[in-house]
Amino acid sequence: MAKAPPGREFHFYLDVGAPANKSASTLKEFKECLKVVDSKSIAFHLARRDFEKWVSEMLKDEALAATIRGIREQNLPPEEAKRELVRAI
Repeated sequence: MAKAPPGREFHFYLDVGAPANKSASTLKEFKECLKVVDSKSIAFHLARRDFEKWVSEMLKDEALAATIRGIREQNLPPEEAKRELVRAI
């Protein structure tokens, strides 16, 4: 299983300077965090393309990054985007 390099974990935020106190270093951890993190965090990170960048750059999973990009481009409501992200992973 792919794991982000030490110090390159994904840290969930609700907004700039507002950590959600969730982080992940593997895809399994990432999925578990997605399930429980506030929808505001989902909207924040999708808008910034953070999820697809981290999956591509840290986990080296281009196919999943493309799937996440597709979900982002649908401009779904945050709760629906959350369900789609969890399903995709």
